[in-house]
Order: sequence, then C-alpha cells, then structure tokens
Amino acid sequence: MRGSGRRWTCLIATGLVVTACIAWAALASAALSEHLKSVTIPAQDDGTATASCPSGTEAVSGGFASPGFDPQFNGASNIPFGSRRTGDDGWKVDGKNFGATSGTMSSFVYCDRHEPRLVKATKTTSIAAETNGSAAAKCPRGSEAFSGGWQSPKGVTGDDALFAFTSERASDRKWKVTAFNDDNTNAQDLKVFAYCDKSQPGLVERSKSTAVAGGVKTSLKPKCPNGRQAVSGGFESSTVNTEFDAAFAFASRRTSSSTWKTSAYGNGDAATNSPITAFAYCKK
Repeated sequence: MRGSGRRWTCLIATGLVVTACIAWAALASAALSEHLKSVTIPAQDDGTATASCPSGTEAVSGGFASPGFDPQFNGASNIPFGSRRTGDDGWKVDGKNFGATSGTMSSFVYCDRHEPRLVKATKTTSIAAETNGSAAAKCPRGSEAFSGGWQSPKGVTGDDALFAFTSERASDRKWKVTAFNDDNTNAQDLKVFAYCDKSQPGLVERSKSTAVAGGVKTSLKPKCPNGRQAVSGGFESSTVNTEFDAAFAFASRRTSSSTWKTSAYGNGDAATNSPITAFAYCKK
C-alpha cells in the first residue's frame, strides 16, 4: 500500500519510542534502486535510450553515460541533447554520436519504492542559432527541486539540437539548464524540467571543480557526507572565448550510494581550459 510505512507513530512508552522511530527512519532513508538501458548509436547518427523503473516504484532522478567516449572524435563520441523523466517510471536520454565509430549510450533511472509523487515544473526559452541560452524551472511553494533535466525540440537531429553544459539546482526550488543551440540557422526552444518533492527532503549539496583543456576529458566524483545518499546530481560549466567552448558532459550518474560522477570534455581548442563543476545532491 502506498505510504503505509510512513504513517507509523512514535509511541510515548520509552522502549516503543526507540523501536518505532528507528523503523520509520529506516523506511524514510531506504536506498534508491538503479536501472539502465543502453543503445548502440552508429557514427554520425542519433539515438534514444529509456530506462524504466520496476512496477510499484517511481522515477525520482536519472542520468546518462557514454562509455569509452573519445574527446578527439575519432572513436565513439555520444553527447546527450536531452535528459529527463518520461512518465512516472522512466528516464529518457537523447543523443548524437559525433564520432567516427559506433558506440554505446546509456540511460540510468533511480527509483523510489515509496513513490513520493514528484510534481513536474517546466520553463521554456528560445535560443537563437549558434548561441547559448538558459532557463530555470521553479517548483511550487512548499516543495523542493529533487532533480531536473532538459529537452530539445521534438524531431530535431543532433546537428540542430540543444547541448547542455549546465544542469543544476539553482536554489532549493529551481533547476537551471544552460545550453548551446547547435542549429546554425534557426532558433530552438529549450525546455527545462524540475521534479519537485512536496516533503521538502532538505537536500545537501557537495561539489568538485576543475578545468579541462580542449580535446581532453576529465571526471569528478563529489561524495555525500555522513552516510547520506546521492539521490541526484548536476554539472556546471561556462564558455571562455566563444559561445561553444565550454566543457560538455557526456556522463552524469551515481557510481555508489553516496557518489555522483560527472565526466566532461573540453570543447575549445587545445589552449582553452574550460571550467567544470560536478554536484551531488544528498539526502539522509
């Protein structure tokens, strides 16, 4: 039954107080389960991977990865142009392989058996051709941004899509995405999602930062403190010399119950060092 474990009451008698409260805490902090779906994308082609939660659980966050990513684009180089929840029980990742050989792209979904019934908030902005733009989706008052994502317009190809180099919590109630419009002719709409938890879990942020040269890749793994779970994650970069020379993430996912990993490559020339910060959002 949905939420039946949450209604346990701490009784007054001393021994029962300890027992009941510990049981409730164990339920409240139960680990998320991870599920993935991988697809092979041919060179210079688009692909989609959608990971699904088991029956009776809810998708509360998600991520993506491109194993073996080649920052020189001589091998497989899958880059996501969309990462968001689909329905209540899935996480969908769209991407393009800009490399010279086929390669794997994976979608990860993190599932909560307590089904918190996250509410979706959205914000859309138009980004001019070959420029950057940002939008932030804001959760309703009394709720908290638990995770987030973004979507390129339906039907576009990787050549005309929006590639995010920032996807992060901008405040307790906002999820912000900054993206580059790869279309050299037309403006495109960036749609940003925040998935909002009305129980206000009080997520704690941890981060790590570095800079990455053009044509090089790097990984960062911020870790949650004091036994907290990494329940979602994000990343942030910025342009240095031109509108498209930021560090672009090709992986953003949990690698342990307390760690969220972001991998990115520098999109500038060899002399450009693009900043990249990885975030883990942590829950008791």
